Amino acid sequence: MSIQITEDDNGTKRLTINKLKKVSKRLTPELRAELDQVWDNVLMDAIGECPILSGALASTIRIVEGAFGGMMGGVVGRMVFDRSITAGDETILNPRGVPTSHYASSVHDGYTHPRSGNWIAGYPFLEIALDRNMADLERAINRVLKSLGEKFGD
Repeated sequence: MSIQITEDDNGTKRLTINKLKKVSKRLTPELRAELDQVWDNVLMDAIGECPILSGALASTIRIVEGAFGGMMGGVVGRMVFDRSITAGDETILNPRGVPTSHYASSVHDGYTHPRSGNWIAGYPFLEIALDRNMADLERAINRVLKSLGEKFGD
């Protein structure tokens, strides 16, 4: 299960994010810990799957709550429930002085080589990590939703 939020009326996206934050605050410590553990697994898998030359891009992989958490450029994996996983950041440079956000999407999604015009396939390390952990994420989210339904009389 994934949630994709787009906005066309100047407010629905922010309202939805705020509602998700309120729901998140009502989670029991056990359910929060379960979600946190699954997201930690997603993070570790994404770091492990990230192609590494210098390690700069892998160092920018993070889990953010809400809609991409004020991300500074880069690439975003799917938003699942109240979080998403991102890679790349304008403020993190590789050893050549290039911001990781400038090449995060090329590494993840692929790109056309500027001189040859050949397509260079990406390696979707964020999606691989999400897919690997999706069954655990869905189980944890279903427990959260069931718990919230019981709390709110649904």
